[in-house]
Amino acid sequence: MNTRSAAHATKTVARATTSARTTTAARARRLLIPVLGLAILLSGCLKRGVYLSDDEVVRKMEKQTGTEHVMILDKEEKDGYVLYHMKTDQRGIEFTAASHPSGDSGIYNPANVNVYDYVDAVHALYDDQIHAIHDELNGDNNVAVFKDRAELHVICQRIEEMDAIYRQELAYHDAKWLKTFQIDVVNISRRDAGMEKGDFSYGVLINGTIDADELEKYICDLYEERTGQPLK
Repeated sequence: MNTRSAAHATKTVARATTSARTTTAARARRLLIPVLGLAILLSGCLKRGVYLSDDEVVRKMEKQTGTEHVMILDKEEKDGYVLYHMKTDQRGIEFTAASHPSGDSGIYNPANVNVYDYVDAVHALYDDQIHAIHDELNGDNNVAVFKDRAELHVICQRIEEMDAIYRQELAYHDAKWLKTFQIDVVNISRRDAGMEKGDFSYGVLINGTIDADELEKYICDLYEERTGQPLK
């Protein structure tokens, strides 16, 4: 191919590329205009300051209360939201929730409701029993102290007792809920007599998943991994 033919071919390719880019941009503009128009239309149709109905609030709350249904005891309007006082039908658990109206947050923020103290109210059903065992385990500085595997074995058994109390909640919520909302933490530490600070510490979550034997083995393995020495 001579120089003139090559130049002509290059110009042809350039014109084709420019034309393709122009066509693509035009198509993008044609697609974008209707989308923007729809967004503007929806923005005008979505109302601000609209609250959820009482039935909608109840339905949303019942997604958080497990197998129990919910009733509204009373409600009161506050500055910018509605405060609901609610109660479950089976156990009579009372809690509060706040309903917020639709409003601006970026383009649009839909109406919603937030529960305040439901989890705390559930935990209160078990707190006394669980904390009684926890208090028995605790030594100085709220730590359950052990010096050997025999003492660790006893601690793990008592921790499982605490966990078994909380597992009663499985009658109303699934295991994922208990694991998400653990009710307590038992801090344990290995130290010899006279030691101010131990050579190993660990926090055990009371979340409905504790098996004493598995916990004991896990802590022994973790102790050996951290210290390089087996727990005897």
